[in-house]
Amino acid sequence: MLLAAHAGTERRFTSESLALAETFASHAAVALQNARLHEATRSYAAQIDLVDEVARIITTTLNIDEVYEQFAQEVNKLVDFDRLYINILEPGSDAYIIKYPFGRNHLDAQSGDLVPLAGSHTEQAVRTGESVIREDISTDIRYVNDQRHLAAGLYSDIVVPLIAKGKAVGTMNLRNHRIGTYGQREKVILERLASQIAPAIENARLYQDLQASGEEMALVDGVAGIITATLDIDQVYEQFVQEVKKLVDFDRININILEPGADALLIKYFHGTSLEGRSRGNTVPLEGTLTHQLLEREQGRELDAKSRATMEKIEAGCRAIGLHSGTAVLLKSKGGVIGSLVLRSCREEAFGLREQIILERLASQIA
Repeated sequence: MLLAAHAGTERRFTSESLALAETFASHAAVALQNARLHEATRSYAAQIDLVDEVARIITTTLNIDEVYEQFAQEVNKLVDFDRLYINILEPGSDAYIIKYPFGRNHLDAQSGDLVPLAGSHTEQAVRTGESVIREDISTDIRYVNDQRHLAAGLYSDIVVPLIAKGKAVGTMNLRNHRIGTYGQREKVILERLASQIAPAIENARLYQDLQASGEEMALVDGVAGIITATLDIDQVYEQFVQEVKKLVDFDRININILEPGADALLIKYFHGTSLEGRSRGNTVPLEGTLTHQLLEREQGRELDAKSRATMEKIEAGCRAIGLHSGTAVLLKSKGGVIGSLVLRSCREEAFGLREQIILERLASQIA
């Protein structure tokens, strides 16, 4: 009788132990899966942070030539390639320019080469707005230069469109000697990168085009000469203002001088729409001004929360009297910032890259 009871108890314990083990295993499996998902999420977030850091190499300058090699080397840490280049569509033609090449080059393709768009993978990417991935070009020949790339030992590729303001402006192309190099992971990384650098690349193109416009730059130099030809700026300031207005339209312009040893600006010269407490001869706090924002960016910083709140108050005051947009450039002399040139307009979005380039050139001469 005792043996039978003992056997029954043993079976019950064994059954309960199995049920407990199964429950534990089920919870453990869920926990492990959650841990894997958590780790994957953390890894993805860290990788995206790296992508954003790489993008900032290009987005913080208008002279991409100076940083492109560094940019390409950092991209190679994220996505393997033997050759990386950025193609820029040539406005008004059915061609693109090989703008920024990097890496192995057995195709004699150089920076500045103009290439027909027809029949290229760049054409497909800019036409559809979609990335093109090929694991093995030798089994998927469809573009005009495929045989040349195969002959150079480049078997896989990915082409990502560069979209700025809703329009394709070029492509980022990566090629590799290994088959199957590019997949969904690389597509996600490169598309995020492309979305951030495309506006900067388009701005850099516009910047270079405008710099090359000798006629307009000569006009800017002529306007700067009005001030630089005299020590008595009071005598020529009105003439200077009228000439600037022919280059960049505005409703208010002022030249500010940084007060030495104080967080303040002296409004030295002023013309146009009046702002309360901001006329010629007034000293105003630096905090929250457009000049303050530029000074912070010079140091690689953004305005803190208090300064942003002050800036919003200043900008709201401008909007209240009909000044809806503004821009500023720093005045630098002998390696230091001495003040700023500030323009405001009644029009929204009155100031863009063209105006920035003109004003920076002007500021560099009159400071």
